[in-house]
Amino acid sequence: MIKNKKKDSITKNSSLLSRWLYIKKFINSFTTMGSVTPSSKRACKILANQIKSNGGYILELGPGSGTVTKAILDSGVSYEKFIAVEIDEHFYHFMKNKFPKLNIIHASATDLQKILPKDAIGNVSTIISTIPMLNLKEDLIKEIIDASFSVMKKDGNFVQICYKHTSPINSKKFGLKQYKCATVLWNIPPMTVFEYQKENKESY
Repeated sequence: MIKNKKKDSITKNSSLLSRWLYIKKFINSFTTMGSVTPSSKRACKILANQIKSNGGYILELGPGSGTVTKAILDSGVSYEKFIAVEIDEHFYHFMKNKFPKLNIIHASATDLQKILPKDAIGNVSTIISTIPMLNLKEDLIKEIIDASFSVMKKDGNFVQICYKHTSPINSKKFGLKQYKCATVLWNIPPMTVFEYQKENKESY
């Protein structure tokens, strides 16, 4: 097999730039970063495995440098049914360059009703969030959760990563059912994956 040296070089440079962006953003803006490095391939695959395949949209909140994004695409999700929302300007431009065919929106996760395409409202099957909820105030977390479930299907699921063993979201207070999907030790730092669904699915 003949290796494509040019492709390998581009992939390596993209990976190095991704790590540099994470370190830079972690130092300059800790509240918007949960980790100093991108998620591991194993962690990304576990996140992608939580996707509901029922024909709806898949939404990624806080894609960063796109490691989870790639795993979602590799799992078979089409560009047409995949939307990423990134609040950070540097990561937004990095993602636009890395995934030119993907619909990436530069906005806050609290504004989903305003920014998503009309046919996506109420038709989102799964939301995968890497937003560092532990760094946010509860009022802001509630805004993100309310916005998320307002655009989801009644049986939709919200998947959240956390670098602790306990849930970063007060599921009982927000009226959510909570499941611990996995703990990923092969990640820096170790990661726990939680899934949330609405207790009363008729509320949306």
